[in-house]
Amino acid sequence: MSDEEQNSDKRIPTYVINLDDILQGGVPAGYIVLVCGHAGTMKSSVGYSIIYNGAKNDGLKSIYLTLEQGKQSILEHMERLGMPSEGLDNLVIVDLSRVRKDIVQD
Repeated sequence: MSDEEQNSDKRIPTYVINLDDILQGGVPAGYIVLVCGHAGTMKSSVGYSIIYNGAKNDGLKSIYLTLEQGKQSILEHMERLGMPSEGLDNLVIVDLSRVRKDIVQD
């Protein structure tokens, strides 16, 4: 069995009640996931929660890309939701909000 075939069976748990059951164990390993929806629907919180719990519980490496909210704002918001970032070196937040603002202004 190739690595690709093995990865297609492997799932990354979301740690969201009932969602892992619907997704047959979680998100397929190796997939890129875009969480989209209207403003204020907790997209950032759900997405961050999934990678936070993967990093904390399973030691997974994750990247959180933000185009709107600044890194510090995200860290403060997630800490208020019970997800402190201290000691999670395997979860990286990349703040692209400044790049987006520069592109929009041009």
